[in-house]
Amino acid sequence: ASLGENSLYLCDAMTQLNLPASLANVPLNALPATGALTAINVDPENPDYFSDSGVLYDANFNALVKYPMSKADESYTLHDSTSIIALFAFGNCNNLQELFFTGHAPQIDETAFTNTTLTAYYPAGDSTYTEDGMLDYGGTVTWKPYCPDQHVWNEGTVTREPTCTQPGYTDYTCTACDTTKTEEIPMLDHT
Repeated sequence: ASLGENSLYLCDAMTQLNLPASLANVPLNALPATGALTAINVDPENPDYFSDSGVLYDANFNALVKYPMSKADESYTLHDSTSIIALFAFGNCNNLQELFFTGHAPQIDETAFTNTTLTAYYPAGDSTYTEDGMLDYGGTVTWKPYCPDQHVWNEGTVTREPTCTQPGYTDYTCTACDTTKTEEIPMLDHT
């Protein structure tokens, strides 16, 4: 079975979409483009598609097909095997503010983020993320590196020396993602 092209495109009031086990083809322009959609659920017996918390993927998580535009979550983490983000996949997302990439840079359709504003975090040090690939894709996307495992802190810079009346401070910067932290240096003993 297959959804017809544009079959649900204008279904603005639909909040849930339930796809049966027999559905083998979902044309990208068949899904709602705007509206109240909060989840796309797939029958567990479907061999071609999978739903991860209401987000539609192909069965192997290779392609993210559609993130529901009115899903309440402000943050989402892609599966590390995702290599394709489809046409309009994150289009018109009302609530999503942060998207975390965990694997190598996927192929992203030029309309994937249409009318969506978010920050996309990618693994620091992964050379597959290049300036040529960090685009807006139809929306407003701010790209920032993050350390998925553990920060690598520099030696730090003392910003205030401790005295016997006040503590000091050292600022550290992660050499991979530029995250900063400040640690207190204990006050000196009175002499």
